[in-house]
Amino acid sequence: QRRGRAPLNRLTARHVGELVSELAPLFERGRLVDIVGLPPADLVLVFECDAAPSEATAPRSTTRKLGLRISACADAPRLHLEHARTRAHSGPLGPFFRTLEAALLVDKDKAGAPELVRLTQVRGDRIVALELRSGLLEQTHTLLAELTGRHANLFWLGPGDVILAALDASSPRAASGRSWTP
Repeated sequence: QRRGRAPLNRLTARHVGELVSELAPLFERGRLVDIVGLPPADLVLVFECDAAPSEATAPRSTTRKLGLRISACADAPRLHLEHARTRAHSGPLGPFFRTLEAALLVDKDKAGAPELVRLTQVRGDRIVALELRSGLLEQTHTLLAELTGRHANLFWLGPGDVILAALDASSPRAASGRSWTP
């Protein structure tokens, strides 16, 4: 570690901003088709996205599946595009992963797959917000990733930024029913 600077393996706010600006156009208006919970702190969201204009001329399909990996691991929080299919976790999932699956994937055939409305960096910090909407949700909900080193966390927020679930709910700040504050 260099004196007075962030460790080399940690994301800075500038890095998060660059990642979001590169990833947002790829996932724009993508439809969430799967959630792969990878305990203890990783999550892969699989979206079906429209093909890029250069890919749209391909005769086979006008959509492609893309994975967005979000990790709230204390040692190396991160956000990146998954290039390969992710093997599902064998074993029980924790309450946070189950809550997300219930809110986003149950009855998606009736209500339609949730759509990514916006992927943004919050307040120029190491925080990423994924705003999702579907017929089932009726309102926009947000998956929030705090990629802040040993305090990294994932939150599922309802309207008004009310915390519905947190990956690490041990902090009073992460209690369900409270408003999320950075």
